[in-house]
Amino acid sequence: MALGTDGAGSNNSLDLLADLKQFALIQRHDAESAEAIPVEEAWAIATGRRSPLTGDPDPLAAGKPADFLLLDADSHELALGDLTSNLVYTSTGSVVKTTVVDGEVLMKDRVIEGADEIVAKARERAAGWD
Repeated sequence: MALGTDGAGSNNSLDLLADLKQFALIQRHDAESAEAIPVEEAWAIATGRRSPLTGDPDPLAAGKPADFLLLDADSHELALGDLTSNLVYTSTGSVVKTTVVDGEVLMKDRVIEGADEIVAKARERAAGWD
């Protein structure tokens, strides 16, 4: 099992931390138990450790391309309590400062290089769908 999105067509917010919270809460509601899914299991699903097709059980290792996030430790969502629990139940994508995928920095200090051009192209393509 894994948690993800293939783009705005399946979820407009593109905020996987918000989706993770919803996923965990739905499991609890459906089972009528707050113990239905431990926070560690929800996090393992979100990070791909429960799906060999989407994740790697040892994501950071010497010589492997890195995928990771740098978080804003000063954000109110992460300020108190257990980090994993805060990531599952409190945080949204707003806590992410830097994103690195396959060793490439996609966003640094909340700035995406070339973002204006990316948005302009997306708007141009969307206008053609009318």
